[in-house]
Amino acid sequence: MGNHSFSHAHDDYRSYYNNPDAVLQDFLNNEKTLHLANKLARLPGRNMWRLKDRRVDDVESGSQASDILFINGFKVFGWDLEWCHDPKSGVPIQTVEDMINLIEKYFSEKRTVTENHLVILCHDEMFRKSWEESELKQLIDKLRIKGFNFAHLSEYP
Repeated sequence: MGNHSFSHAHDDYRSYYNNPDAVLQDFLNNEKTLHLANKLARLPGRNMWRLKDRRVDDVESGSQASDILFINGFKVFGWDLEWCHDPKSGVPIQTVEDMINLIEKYFSEKRTVTENHLVILCHDEMFRKSWEESELKQLIDKLRIKGFNFAHLSEYP
């Protein structure tokens, strides 16, 4: 489990990221509330990376907050590929086969933040129904058959 903030920016990202110190406090509050033992973080609504040798921003808003989190010991992760969903129903848009094809394409085109590693963003609302949860299991099973390995973010280079 990682830290995705306590408030999820109250869904007001512009205001949230205008106060980087408050973002840090929001993450620390979540860490304390959930008794998180690790310092793995993903910003709400942002695809930003802060690792020892990587710094990636999708937009400027949130950059200072990412820096403050990193300075305070967090590893900030974004994603390489998003499994998109319908915002109203939560139903995944891409099929399992679509995702496998995209994953293979990202690797072959070296379109990941770290070569030979890929982080997929999946939203929890995508897996509310048993058949949707089954799609995630199918994706993992089919990728394993193809020789892909899975690891926890704590093992990310």
